[in-house]
Parts: sequence; structure tokens; C-alpha cells
Amino acid sequence: MQAIAGSTEASPAATAARFALPREIIAPMPIDRERPIPISVPLYCILRAGALLGLALSTAALPARAQSCEGRSNQAQMVQANFQRVAKEGDLVSALDYAERAQRGLEQLAAQARRCGCEAAQRRFEDAAGEMRRAKAAESRMVVREVATRAAATFDSAMAEQRKCAGL
Repeated sequence: MQAIAGSTEASPAATAARFALPREIIAPMPIDRERPIPISVPLYCILRAGALLGLALSTAALPARAQSCEGRSNQAQMVQANFQRVAKEGDLVSALDYAERAQRGLEQLAAQARRCGCEAAQRRFEDAAGEMRRAKAAESRMVVREVATRAAATFDSAMAEQRKCAGL
């Protein structure tokens, strides 16, 4: 191929020489319009598996969303377990750590209640989380335990409100 006089297009050989590339890289590949480009079997299997996985994940997410507003979630069980650990813990630092975990869990439960449209449960979860925030300033294990006891009572009423909203 030679460049046409007055043309701005350069030949593949000129382009290869200009950029110091082998001519095979620049030269256009012939296209066989009769046969489509073959896709290798492993690539086809990967693409098909990816499509099936995407479909499975999208359908599995639908029931999970519906169940998030019903009954007792794993997060609620973790919060309850953290309340029990605060009550049993002998070390102040460890009790404060469990109190902070319970606070974060209560905040997540409040967000979940908000997404479900249950404002009463959301307020109670937020009140319980606020109570647990007060535990950070505690100077003794007894104070942390008292705060956790009050927050646990508020948590129980929030769970009752959430069950009411879910119609259980």
C-alpha cells in the first residue's frame, strides 16, 4: 500500500517505521465475512456461567428484601447477645467494647426499620442506641450494666413495634 498524493493517511509500513513497530502489528488483518469470529469453549462457558449467576443473584435478592421487615433478624440476635455479654463481662474495657457493638447494631436496626416504614420501631431503636452511647462515659462496670439494662428494655419494645408493623 502506498500513500496517495495529498492524502493524510500513511501506509502501514510508514506507520511501522515511524513508531518502530513490527509491520505485522500495524497491518490490518483480513476479515472473513462468511464465518463469524469463533468464541472459544472456555470463554463461552465463563460468559454463560456469569449470566446464570447474575440471574440467580437477582432472583435470590427478592425474597431476602421481603423477609427483612419480618420477625427477628440476625442483627437483632447479635444485639441481644451483646447485651448479655455486657451484663456478664467482668472487665470495664471489654464491657464498653460490647456496648459499642450493641450500639452499632441498634443503629443498623433503626435504619432497617426506617426502610420498612416503621417509624415507631425506628425511634425506639434510636433511643436504645442513644442509651448505649451514654455507656462510653461510664467509669464503672456497674454503670455500663445499668445503661445496657435500660437499653435492652427499649430494644425489646422496639422489637415489639417492629413485629406489629410487620403484622406478626
